[in-house]
Amino acid sequence: MLNDIYDLNTDCDFFGELTSRGPDAHSKFGQVLKEAGYSEEAEILLLGAITSCSKQLCYKMYSKPLGFCLIINNVEFDNLEDRIGSDVDAEALEYLFRKIGYIVECERNMTADNMLARLIKFRDENEWASVDSCVLIILSYGDNVNNLDIIYGTDSLWITKTEIYRIFANINCEDLQYKPKMFFFKACRVDGGGHEVYVTESTDAVKKVVCPSLSNLLVVHSSFPDHVPHRNELCGTWFCHDLVQVLNSNFLTQDLETMLKTVTQKLKNRLSRKQRKQVLHIV
Repeated sequence: MLNDIYDLNTDCDFFGELTSRGPDAHSKFGQVLKEAGYSEEAEILLLGAITSCSKQLCYKMYSKPLGFCLIINNVEFDNLEDRIGSDVDAEALEYLFRKIGYIVECERNMTADNMLARLIKFRDENEWASVDSCVLIILSYGDNVNNLDIIYGTDSLWITKTEIYRIFANINCEDLQYKPKMFFFKACRVDGGGHEVYVTESTDAVKKVVCPSLSNLLVVHSSFPDHVPHRNELCGTWFCHDLVQVLNSNFLTQDLETMLKTVTQKLKNRLSRKQRKQVLHIV
């Protein structure tokens, strides 16, 4: 069956041709195969759709597991209201990234110092050389202090997002240097140029190459600066609900950029009882 529609021994770009037929072509074709009784073949082809990168600029995402994912979920605070509903988000996100193929580590209720220590441990104790990507998710309160985005620990002290980025900078984690690092922040955000560093080109190379201190980094904020994201005590946040729903339904057939655009559109279509809306900020 597979050989009839896709010759794996040639340069035939079957999936590239499907893409030219529209953004839903892969999923629709897979559904047709399933309805015809070729469920196993459909899964193989759909997996091929996201790993066929011969004519596209994309990251290699073949490793098993795909990478390591850390979720920090701060719910109960010393001097702030509890973030009721955040556990719903954390459980849904853990399920999602395990399903996608990540090893997921979860932490709940961490002080500012403990968050920094846990992030460093996450960086230092995992075998990044053996995987293709990194995911970090932080669910907490946030703020903007002196034009710095901050994340609160449960002790109501805070760390800056800049501190988080530096932990995963190329000079501090060479095994992640050319790999995608995806950071998702669910936190409020109310209230210069890059540097060059020297890193080794490979473990056994003497030659040095100049790279930016931060690269291959995708940062997704649940809202723009000076805006507050929405959270429901029973259902969790709009952001996490839509993110999980979209990625869970489309991760086999769509790239992350396309899925995040869908999440953005879904958020734009929401309206709170106070006639307020929410938009993702992707950096």
